[in-house]
Amino acid sequence: MPGLIALLPNYSSRPYRAADRDVCLGLFDSNVPEYFAQVERTGFETFLDELPGPYLVIEAPSGRLVACGGYAHADDPRRVDLCWGMVHREMHGWGIGHFLTETRVEAAFAEPSVEMIALNTSQLTVAFYRRLGFRLESVEPDGYAAGLDRCELRLARGDR
Repeated sequence: MPGLIALLPNYSSRPYRAADRDVCLGLFDSNVPEYFAQVERTGFETFLDELPGPYLVIEAPSGRLVACGGYAHADDPRRVDLCWGMVHREMHGWGIGHFLTETRVEAAFAEPSVEMIALNTSQLTVAFYRRLGFRLESVEPDGYAAGLDRCELRLARGDR
């Protein structure tokens, strides 16, 4: 999005490092219980220890890590899945999630074989992703935990 960089001129993305693990777990914790169920933390810890693809962190001008998220290739080489994207709870609404998502989408679509980006999220963030062009494909009530539905979304290269 052209104006986004102007809104966040001194924020930057960089690859995740093992030393970022505790901060990323803190980002997760800041979003419990509203956006993540506590029972999902173990899965996120395992994910960080065994990254299936590129994972990024977003740094504020102060150097503080304020967001993280990545993507991984699915079984189908034409598709990637966005993985574990999150922004510190106190910084929701600042445009950081948009920056993080657009950074991952651009990186994924830079690969010529990628035609589709998929993600699953709760009903609480579906509207956010739909504003970025994702289409809602399915909803599994209480798919993550009681009150947290699992929603599948897709973004095709041609939807951009």
